[in-house]
Amino acid sequence: MKGFTYDIDGAAQAVAQYNEIEYDGVMINREATLYIQREEKTMSETGNFGSWANGAKYTISTQQATYNNDAIEAALITDIIEDLYPESNDFIVILPDAPVGGSLYMQAIPGDTPSSTIVEIRLSFADQPFKHYNYQTADRSQVIRMFLDYWGQQKLPALDQWTDITDQFINPASGHWG
Repeated sequence: MKGFTYDIDGAAQAVAQYNEIEYDGVMINREATLYIQREEKTMSETGNFGSWANGAKYTISTQQATYNNDAIEAALITDIIEDLYPESNDFIVILPDAPVGGSLYMQAIPGDTPSSTIVEIRLSFADQPFKHYNYQTADRSQVIRMFLDYWGQQKLPALDQWTDITDQFINPASGHWG
C-alpha cells in the first residue's frame, strides 16, 4: 500500500492510499482509498481513483459497449487496448466531459501490422475548427500509458512524433471541415 497527502484549501487535506500494479513497465493503480479530512470530519471513497480524484468525467466507447465514468477503471482501459485485434473493427474512444489540454477525444484502433496500434487525438482551437493527429506504434504498453495518463492525469501525450492528418477531414464537395 502506497499513499500521499494533498492539501486542498488549507482547511482540508486529501489522503490517498492505493495499491499499484505494474503491467509491462506501466504502473496501474487499480484500487484506491481517498480520505478527505476537514474540520475533524473524515469522508472516504474507495474504488476508481483515476479521474474521480481530478473531477473529470469520461465516457469510453468500444465496438461492444459504452462505459460511463463510474464503470471506468485502469484495468478496463488496459484490457480493451490489449484486446484490439488486427483485421477487426475493434476500437476504443475516450471522451472527456470537458477538453483535456484542448483535446476533444482520443481513440485507438488496430494498426496496419498484427502488433501495431494507431492512436488518434483531436484538438480544438479558437482560431480554427480542429487539428487531428495520429501515431502508430507496436508498443501496446505505450498506448496503455497514453490512455491512462489522459484518463487519470488529464495529460496529453507528447505530439512531436505524431502525424497531422487534419486535411483528411476536409469535405471535398464543400471545401469545409467535416
